[in-house]
Amino acid sequence: MKKIVLIALFLILLIIPVAFAFTFGNKEIFSLNKLLNDFFNKLTGILRLVKLSKIQN
Repeated sequence: MKKIVLIALFLILLIIPVAFAFTFGNKEIFSLNKLLNDFFNKLTGILRLVKLSKIQN
């Protein structure tokens, strides 16, 4: 069950910035580099939260 939730979160975090880039950033093609950085920052944040919750359980 937890894996399903994590996968859903992962997909949502992947889709939001991409959709945002396509709707707002076509002028400068929302620097893909920044997009990827934001995405990986979120991903590492989630992984930290998962580790913390595992430690607490």
